[in-house]
Amino acid sequence: MVAHMDHGLTLEQEKFVAGEIEQREFASRREPEAWLVRLPRALGTVPSALYGPDAGDPPVPDAVIRWRQRADRPWASRCVAWPLREIDTLVIVATAHRLITAYGGPVISPHEPWDVWLPEHDRHAALYWWRQHALAIRGES
Repeated sequence: MVAHMDHGLTLEQEKFVAGEIEQREFASRREPEAWLVRLPRALGTVPSALYGPDAGDPPVPDAVIRWRQRADRPWASRCVAWPLREIDTLVIVATAHRLITAYGGPVISPHEPWDVWLPEHDRHAALYWWRQHALAIRGES
């Protein structure tokens, strides 16, 4: 079961993700784990929506932010009307038996501060991180 795969991966890239999950030895059988992998050159690149310091940019100022609800999430995300960027690194989030999501990213980003899955003890750090970062909105410029 997949929580969401709305990040523009090809079928071949999704197969690669499935293989990475099969090969991984999970420290916990229940808690999701996130890890960063480099895609083989033959699989091309994936879109990355992340902007901000962890993507090699300055902090994203509030003046350019557009709050948008993404996919089936019940909250609005901090977004910018900037283009997606193609990269060769992929973040995979899964448990031993379940893919949760996979997305193009130079880093493993924290849950958004309003995400119901974010542990309360991580909320302050998530607020700080997301004040500096934003996600590109697909199809808007």
